[in-house]
Amino acid sequence: MKLNKISQALLVLGIASFAHLAAAAEEGTQKAQKIEVTGSRIKRISTETPSPLTIISRKEIEQSGKASVAEVLRSISANNANSYNETFSNSFAPGASGISLRGLGQKSTLVLLNGRRVANYGFAQNLSDAFFDLNSIPASAIHNIEVLRDGASAVYGSDAIAGVVNIILRKDFQGLDSSFSAGTSTEGGLNEYRASATGGIGNINEDKYNILLSLDYLKRDSLKASERKFTKDQDFRQYPGGLYAWSQNGGTYRISATQRQAFANCPNGSVKLPASNFDNPYTNSHLTGDVCAFNTAPMTELMPGTERVNAFARGTADVGFGQAYGELLMSHTDTHQTMTPASITNTGVGTRYNPATGGLTLDDLKLPVGHPNNPLATPARFGYAFQDVGPRSSNIVSDSYRVLGGLKGEFRGWDWDLAVGTSKSKAKNTQYNRINGVELVNAIANQSYDFYNANSQAAIDKLRLNIVRESTSTVQFADFKISGELFELPAGPLGMAAGLDWRSEEMDDRPDAALSSGLVLAQGATRTQGKRHVSAGFVEFVAPLTKDLEMTLAGRSDKYSDFGSAFAPKIGLKWTPAKQVMFRGSYSEGFRAPTLAENAQSNSTFFVSVLDNNHPVATEKGKTFSIAGVIASNPNLEAEKAKSYTFGMVVEPTNNFNATVDYYRIRQNKLVTSDDTQFVVDNETLPQYQNAVVRDPGTGNILYVVTSYRNLLFVETRGVDLTANWRSSATQFGRFSADFDGNYLLSYKKPPAEGQPIENYVGRGLSEGTYPRFKATVGLGWEKGNWISKFKVNHIAGYKQEQATGQDHVTSNTTLDWYGSYNFNKQLTASLSVQNVFDRTPPFDASFASRYGIGTNFTLYDLRGRYVRATGNYKF
Repeated sequence: MKLNKISQALLVLGIASFAHLAAAAEEGTQKAQKIEVTGSRIKRISTETPSPLTIISRKEIEQSGKASVAEVLRSISANNANSYNETFSNSFAPGASGISLRGLGQKSTLVLLNGRRVANYGFAQNLSDAFFDLNSIPASAIHNIEVLRDGASAVYGSDAIAGVVNIILRKDFQGLDSSFSAGTSTEGGLNEYRASATGGIGNINEDKYNILLSLDYLKRDSLKASERKFTKDQDFRQYPGGLYAWSQNGGTYRISATQRQAFANCPNGSVKLPASNFDNPYTNSHLTGDVCAFNTAPMTELMPGTERVNAFARGTADVGFGQAYGELLMSHTDTHQTMTPASITNTGVGTRYNPATGGLTLDDLKLPVGHPNNPLATPARFGYAFQDVGPRSSNIVSDSYRVLGGLKGEFRGWDWDLAVGTSKSKAKNTQYNRINGVELVNAIANQSYDFYNANSQAAIDKLRLNIVRESTSTVQFADFKISGELFELPAGPLGMAAGLDWRSEEMDDRPDAALSSGLVLAQGATRTQGKRHVSAGFVEFVAPLTKDLEMTLAGRSDKYSDFGSAFAPKIGLKWTPAKQVMFRGSYSEGFRAPTLAENAQSNSTFFVSVLDNNHPVATEKGKTFSIAGVIASNPNLEAEKAKSYTFGMVVEPTNNFNATVDYYRIRQNKLVTSDDTQFVVDNETLPQYQNAVVRDPGTGNILYVVTSYRNLLFVETRGVDLTANWRSSATQFGRFSADFDGNYLLSYKKPPAEGQPIENYVGRGLSEGTYPRFKATVGLGWEKGNWISKFKVNHIAGYKQEQATGQDHVTSNTTLDWYGSYNFNKQLTASLSVQNVFDRTPPFDASFASRYGIGTNFTLYDLRGRYVRATGNYKF
């Protein structure tokens, strides 16, 4: 059936339903207590719907031993590749954490707060991925988290292709709930302190009002690479595929493609080493001579230091015909990162943003003949780190808020809800100790900077630049919805929900003036300015076809001011042939509107390492080079479209045990992306890339790669989710429990680039992400009297290594967590948690060692080692 016919049918049925509403309202029958669950706007008694839903309770969050929402969601099996957290110091959105259901990226997972949207983080991830920062939610205010593992654009609109995460906060709370915790790693670093308090007064039923306030404070020290045994010396040669990862840019001349020569006196912070230390036997690459090199581990942070203050307030009052309510969420996060000093590579070319062309300015950074620091008879290419300028560092300050007010009530059996609100996220990244490329060129020419000996403070300060990037993401919204029962069908009442949404989205990301004017050496620039309006309407029906069979039908139409309209339908079936068994399935179509970074006024430059197998100089083939890339926005982008299928079964043979198995398939078409830089370099002779790779005509080195956002590709993923929960009856030894949450990835297929054969990414480690075939957690629990003890096993399958030679496979990783608590009385509880009890080192990944100097896949694994956290909780 064509979409327009479905749309017309749903709208006609919706209009007819509104007409029937007035008549139904007169009947005024009283209904049983019902709740609304994520994925549906219709309240119901049962939380089981045709779509698979994971509910993480407040108790489960507390007993996980984790300190933040991001940590809790990172552990669920449906969270797969392409999710980022604050561990990633080289992130385009530093200091923030997101979630990527089904591995489809953070921009394809919709995060809601109490069922409504929140402003995305101020900085886009990967230059264009809009996402919500999970760190901005106070964990103490959470009632539960609902994770819908199915497409939901028919209910919520754009972005809900892979699923929805709905964070539901406390309400109607009386009393005071306070806690304090302290954590540390047994290997050192990451000292953490957290304090929280939630208080509430007033009973909405008796006092006709309730006011709730929740505060959450967290401070955590950084973790440096030098504080972990698997990264501290950066000599990975004992591992398959491992190389010596020190930086050669301590002060080294490039004599030829295979010969190096150290400075006569290695600058402070570097030491002279044989160049053969940096040989790559796996590619038969060998160097002669010597180099000035330095260990970057003391300057590389595995996790940044951070300080956060989050607050949530909610007020509710009975106004006779309903309830008036208001919410205020505020968050302040201060994150500090340290990196290696800015440096010159031995290509002899420096790159800067060119404001006139939107591309790059190329600087000649060779030391001319006769320069006091050039002992050669030719212009000298050299690698050099500006140790005297100091390590690069960033201070990221993020401030966000959401405020809304609304009215809700019930009229003759129909629930209605009206709200308006605004939300803003502002991020400021102050970056210290960057290099002024214009002054560096001048310093080389006038010999005012000495690359051998100590420099005056004036000479150092002339090169130093501190720059600021600021960005703001804003959303304003209004919505109205109703839900109730239209009339009785032979098998039961026909439920209905309908509503209207309106919102305005704005993004303003402006680089520092020094970047905009093209002063900063080897520093990418991101610029986005855009605004749009979205209006939408939706309707949903739940119909009992027979006593055992229930059908859900939903549709939503969205109109965007920038790219056009989109319609998303959904149908679901739930069959319960017996009390102990339920079968469920759904089909839905979804969409993701281009982000403002993708289709508004946007231009981004970045720097990346690529393997150049097409270098015109034979001795340079197969070597890794740091190059620049340029990505431009595209106002003609279409929305991404998706089709999603689920089919599953729920069994509950006893009151103590239940299990689910759900198959899913999602196909996402017209993906908005730019061509992978490495793929473009590998295939620069293809017609579509003839002008994309720009090389230095003298050396043949790549200078930069130019691409733009396009509706290029598709991705299709299939898998199976499995869950099981068991809880024993009370015994003389206590009550026991067990649970399982697993995901088996059957396929993740897409072409790597336009016109290329489809590849299956499952079980492979690639530059764009890692896709383990299996991910699971197994929990075992015991409760007796005042005691609770919980064990949790976390497992991630290994994968094929495809980004580094010499290593074929990265092994699986299994860790054990433990949580224990004791209730002294109804008010006081003490708990202790240990994550990674056996202090297991994450598996070695040669590609991460060569690219980042960190010998493991930090996008998959926790780098903290054994982590111990003690918590005290007091309620009154």
